[in-house]
Amino acid sequence: MFKPTNRNILVEIEKPEEQQQTDILLPTGVTQAPQFYVGKIIATAFDCSAAFNSTNCGKMIVFPSNMLQQVEIGGEEVNLVSENYVLGYVEG
Repeated sequence: MFKPTNRNILVEIEKPEEQQQTDILLPTGVTQAPQFYVGKIIATAFDCSAAFNSTNCGKMIVFPSNMLQQVEIGGEEVNLVSENYVLGYVEG
């Protein structure tokens, strides 16, 4: 399992349903990325603040989609976001 460092959070992204937007004409097959992602915390770096310690694994967080770092390791995609870019938790 990948272990994040340097105040990064390993997340599993909740993929939103793709919506067909009719306001803007785009070429066939092109989709517009959402502005924000919701992701489930899988693991946190040891140096994350208390708000993101290991007891928060499983919680859902919201962050800007352009701040997602995607890395492929051994054929598996790893999704990371810095704790600085987390806007908040989803409760309920």
